[in-house]
Amino acid sequence: MKNTGSVKTLISQNIWRKLGCKELKKTKGSFTTANGQPLNVIESYTASLRIGTNEVKLDVFVAVDLQHDCLIGLDYMGKVQGTRDKLKEI
Repeated sequence: MKNTGSVKTLISQNIWRKLGCKELKKTKGSFTTANGQPLNVIESYTASLRIGTNEVKLDVFVAVDLQHDCLIGLDYMGKVQGTRDKLKEI
């Protein structure tokens, strides 16, 4: 898990499979990496994401060639007060 400043929360296709291939919904728009390269995002699903005692429901996007298992996005951080401090503890 990494906090990279990603706007949206992403998981790798491998992790999505390990989670039992949750049913996906179509994704609108496109994704671009920090270096300007396109990111192949399959689709998304709604998940409950918990870090410490903070749990939030949000759309998680499944990416084919993600370098990490999970990227926590600003979409999560914007919903939870104190998240940045909690991520530093992990």
